[in-house]
Amino acid sequence: MIQLFFLLTYIAVAVAVGYAATKYASAESVMTREFKVSVKARLARITSMYRLSSLILRKPFTYLVLVAVVTSVIISGLNTRYENNLVVIHDPSVAGGTYDLMIRFNGPVSVDACVLVLRHVNADRHCVKYYRAVLDQPYTLERGRELIYVLIGVEDPVLRSLGFREVLPDLTFIYSGVVEGFTVDHINTGRGLAEIRLLPVSSDLLKNYNMFHGTPLVPVQGYIGTEPIIIPLKHVLISSLTNVLKLRGEASVLVTDVVVMGINKYVSPTEIYGLVDQHYPVTEVVVAGNASITYLSQVRVPTKDSIISALISSVTASVVIISIFSSTTPYLRELRNRILFMGFPPWAITVIIVGYTLMSILIPGLVTLTCVFIIMGGVATLNSVVTLTLAWVVSTTYISLRVRPEKLITETYVPPIPRYVLMTSLRDVRGLAEVIVNLIKTNEFFQTEDVELKVNENEAFIHARMDYVDSWGSGVDITIFITLTEGGTHASISSTVFGVEEVSEAMSRSINALAISRIIGGVRTWEAVYR
Repeated sequence: MIQLFFLLTYIAVAVAVGYAATKYASAESVMTREFKVSVKARLARITSMYRLSSLILRKPFTYLVLVAVVTSVIISGLNTRYENNLVVIHDPSVAGGTYDLMIRFNGPVSVDACVLVLRHVNADRHCVKYYRAVLDQPYTLERGRELIYVLIGVEDPVLRSLGFREVLPDLTFIYSGVVEGFTVDHINTGRGLAEIRLLPVSSDLLKNYNMFHGTPLVPVQGYIGTEPIIIPLKHVLISSLTNVLKLRGEASVLVTDVVVMGINKYVSPTEIYGLVDQHYPVTEVVVAGNASITYLSQVRVPTKDSIISALISSVTASVVIISIFSSTTPYLRELRNRILFMGFPPWAITVIIVGYTLMSILIPGLVTLTCVFIIMGGVATLNSVVTLTLAWVVSTTYISLRVRPEKLITETYVPPIPRYVLMTSLRDVRGLAEVIVNLIKTNEFFQTEDVELKVNENEAFIHARMDYVDSWGSGVDITIFITLTEGGTHASISSTVFGVEEVSEAMSRSINALAISRIIGGVRTWEAVYR
C-alpha cells in the first residue's frame, strides 16, 4: 500500500509539473513573440526620427542651406579684428607717484631683454631678473625620492629677502623639504646625477613671497575664485640664477620674468608689449601705480567692430536660410500631416526640424569652424561661432513656428479608405468584438499602438492603430462597426494604410492583407468552433 501511495504521488507530481511546464512554455512563447514584436516596433519608431531628418536632408534645397552656412562662417572669420586682453584692477595699496613694471615671457629669453625695457622707459633703475622653469620631465632627488617640477633662479636681493644673507655656494639650493642645516643629496636631471646641497627655508615665507604685486614667486597652478593656488613647495627648488642655469645645462644667462620698480613716469603697457614682443615672446605685461594694476596679456579678444561684423553675418545668414526654408514650407507641412496621422505626438515635427537643422546647419558649420580655427586662429573662430549659433537658433525657431499648425483639429490628412464587410450567423456581438480585439493584439506582423473598444447591447465599435514591424514609419489604422441584424452580425471594416514616405500600391495591399486577413480568418474559425 505504501509503495502504491508513493507511486500515485509520483505520477501526480509528474503530471502537475508537466502541466505547469506546458503552460509556462505556452505563456513564454507568447511573451517572447510579443517582446520581439515590441522591440522591432520600438526600434523602428526610434530610427524614424533620424530617417525623417535624413529624408529632408536629401532634398535639393539643403545644398543651398549648406552654401549659405559655410559662406557666412568663413566671412565672419575673415572680418575678425582682435586686440590683446586688457584688465584694470583698482588697488589702493599701489597709490603713489611711481610705477612698477613686470614682463613675463613665454619661455626663457636672453638677459638683453632687460636692457631693451630699461632703454624704453628711460629709467635709471635696476632690472630684477627671474628664471622660473616648469619642467616637462621632473628631476628626482635620490635620498627622498621626491620629484622636482619647478626650478626658480633669483638674484641675491631676493635671496636676502628670503633670509639668506650670504651668496649661495656652487649648486646649493633652498628647499622647504629640509628641516635644518646643510643636506647633501643627488639629483637625477635626466642627463645624469649631480651632487647638490640643500638649505632649509620657511614654507610660510616662501608661500607668501610675491615677486610683484599679487604675483607669487612660485608659479601658480590654478585659482579658486581670485585666490591663486601655487605648485606644492615640496616640488620646488630655489637658488641663484647661476646655480639654476648650471643645473639646467644652460651656457648663457636666461630669464623668464623681469621686474622694474620705481619708474618715475607712466608706462603704457600697450607700448611695452608692442616693443618687446617684436623681439621676444611676451606672455603678459603688468603695470602697477596710481591706485590700479593693469594687466595686458597675449590672450586676444575680438574688437567691438569685429563683434558687430559677426552679428551682421549672423543676420545675413539667417535671412538667406529663412528664405530657403520659406519655399519648403508646403512640403514640410505635408510631412507633418502624415506623421500626425501615423500617431506621432504634436512635438514630433519640431524634433524632426531640429534634427534636420542640426545635420544641415550645425554639423557642416562645425566642420567649417575647424578649418577656420586651423587657418585663422582662435579669435576668428570665436566670431564664427557667434555667427553659426545665431543663424542656427533663428532658422530653427522660424521654420518650427511656420510648420506648426494653427489648429490641429482643422488640419488633418485624410487618405483613401478601403472598406470590408464581414457577415456571421452568430448573434453574440460582445463575443465577436472581443475575438476581433484579441486577433488585432496577437497579430505578429504588427505592434498594436492603440485599441479602443465600445460595446452596447446590439452594436460595437472598435478602433485600432497598428505599426507594421517590418517597415519603419508604416502601419494601418482600422475602424470596425459591428451591428446585430436579423441574420446574425454584420461587421464593417475600414482600413487606412499610412506611411511617412510614399507607400506603394503593392506595399499598401500587402499591409492591408496582413491586417484584415488575420481578422477574417480568426472570426471564421471562432464562428465554426462557437457553433
